[in-house]
Amino acid sequence: MIQSEERNFSFYSRGQQSEKVKYDTTLEFFDEIDPNASKYHKTSQNHWEFMLKKKDSKKPFWKRLIKSTDKCQWINIDWNHFNAEDDDDDESDLGGKDWSNLDGMLKQMGGDLSGASTADLKDLDDIDVDSDDEPMPDLEEALQSNEDKK
Repeated sequence: MIQSEERNFSFYSRGQQSEKVKYDTTLEFFDEIDPNASKYHKTSQNHWEFMLKKKDSKKPFWKRLIKSTDKCQWINIDWNHFNAEDDDDDESDLGGKDWSNLDGMLKQMGGDLSGASTADLKDLDDIDVDSDDEPMPDLEEALQSNEDKK
């Protein structure tokens, strides 16, 4: 028996072996779900798959599935069906700009890079990015210096 409510989920089952072991649990969700939009099905004899839909999709992502911070060894997330917070953004929006003609815009601004080659970049090899860095002291000297400061 499965019962899904906005804040809770209850599951009860009895094993098929001779012992007829009882399995039951009640979980309190981190936030409300939409029980009518949520779905579940049995994937094998011992596994169930649940697709839970948040009641308010505009609310921020949940920190975890259930309110309790205890680890439930028997709950797994199928990462193939998981939507990360940054995946929720519409990537096709691109900041509200039309970037389909980017090449044409670069040419109009004189920024056509089609003639550039790696030969033009050889001058950059001579630049020493860390030229102002002092050499690092030996570890023993650094430890001694820290002890002297105490």
